[in-house]
Amino acid sequence: MKNWNTLENVRGVGLAAIVATLSLATSAALAQSVTSEPYTGPVSGGPAPESMLTADFEGDLPVGISFLPAPTIVKGDSVAPGNRSMRLGQDPSQAAATQIIFDAEALGGIAPRFAGFVVTESAGFGAGVPAPIAVTVWFADGSTETANFSILSEGSDDLDDMLIRVDSKLGVAQITVASVIPISIDNVMYESNAEPLPDRYVQDDVNGDGKSDSAWFRTRRVADDTSVSTVWLWGPSSYTNLAPSLVAPSTRAKMVGMGDANGDKRADLLWHDSRSGLLWVWMMGGVATSQQLVDRTVTGGWKVVGFNDMNGDRRADIMLRRIVGATTEVRMLALNGGTVISDVTTSLVGQFDAAYVGDMDRDGRADLLLKQRRSSGCTTELYFTSALTGDVGGIGGQFSAPARLRDSASKFELPLDRAYVVAGLADLSGDGSADIVFRHRSGDILVWDVDTLTVSSKAVLAQSAAGFTVMGFPDVDGNNAREILLRNAKTDVKTWKVTGSAVVESAHGKNARTWAPAAPAK
Repeated sequence: MKNWNTLENVRGVGLAAIVATLSLATSAALAQSVTSEPYTGPVSGGPAPESMLTADFEGDLPVGISFLPAPTIVKGDSVAPGNRSMRLGQDPSQAAATQIIFDAEALGGIAPRFAGFVVTESAGFGAGVPAPIAVTVWFADGSTETANFSILSEGSDDLDDMLIRVDSKLGVAQITVASVIPISIDNVMYESNAEPLPDRYVQDDVNGDGKSDSAWFRTRRVADDTSVSTVWLWGPSSYTNLAPSLVAPSTRAKMVGMGDANGDKRADLLWHDSRSGLLWVWMMGGVATSQQLVDRTVTGGWKVVGFNDMNGDRRADIMLRRIVGATTEVRMLALNGGTVISDVTTSLVGQFDAAYVGDMDRDGRADLLLKQRRSSGCTTELYFTSALTGDVGGIGGQFSAPARLRDSASKFELPLDRAYVVAGLADLSGDGSADIVFRHRSGDILVWDVDTLTVSSKAVLAQSAAGFTVMGFPDVDGNNAREILLRNAKTDVKTWKVTGSAVVESAHGKNARTWAPAAPAK
């Protein structure tokens, strides 16, 4: 093909009709599971060769794939030695379409997480004008994604073929290809016998593409103000805004967390009005949003300090903290949607003026990191951990007595200069255990690598964050290692990918200071 470009890539929820027109979609929910690249041979970044099946139309179709209507096989325009390919449409003025259907049961019980095909001929409209091709993917969970491409490819030229590929942890059930003119495709590739993905709790992925999303809010200015929240859907190198249609629950409500409250593998948004004590959960099903009022009112000095899976049931729970005399009370509201299924309060000896939530021992349940309140003249601070004990389901149970953090030699961690402030808990290395990320007032970032509630190593990052504030820790590329999200006073936004003390920085435009990230009170 002489030139091509991706025009747009959009994601929706629910089954839709086969592509009827090739007009560009306008949804803001960009997911980027469908991409394109020149095809020159073996596919990079796909499954291992022994796990790849290919329909090259030189003989019988491989297991687990079918076409509707049945494919029309022609000689020529092929990438295989037999020189056969699949032709969509015959009349030059005729629109053409096909459905590529994958049978998960025949493929070992798991829908392929990789699929693709090669466009070998698309003559365009003449005079070098490419023709549009629409690709709609149905994922195994019923959601869809549509990508539109503009293609000009000559059948006699083997060097201008283009691969259109789908990479998604959701699994691919069906691909529909539609064109306004006849085209040829070849080498329909797909994964077989994929390894099952672990049943992991979903913290901040609202659209199910395996990558984090970042939620932001701002105070509602008038009663009917709907522009109070936005979600950044992260792609490999950029993000796209998704604007929920709901109005903020109250003019004082703040977005205090992201987590999967109902177990549907989609992150939901937690709102809290500290004056009324009311809590709401926005159920995020891709672009669809509904609101549920939590059946508890949180008043009496309680602060929301986390929204994470504390009890291992793969649903987010609300963590609260307050100081009562010489003790600190921590409280877990275990949720199923907006319904509280367990309300657990534990009184901990000592005053802890901040709490942070994250899984620091790889047991699938988030733990508490507690900062001890020190006297006003003290320049250092101590850190402790606590975890839910008792019933794993969280129907009952208590939080353990605070245990002071230890190093790899089982010695107590020394008090830390209070100029270091915890920015959050995040698994920067991808080892499954949340690390403690501090920001020094000078801008230095200190990372304590935590393994089974023990500080195994420490590193000050090679790059300073002076002038920048840590806004969150998204996993923007879905590799299970989180990045550091930063914003400065000029509204510049960037992410840091961290390896040891090394930093790889990516810029992401600007984000107005009026937007605050979904974050608990600590």
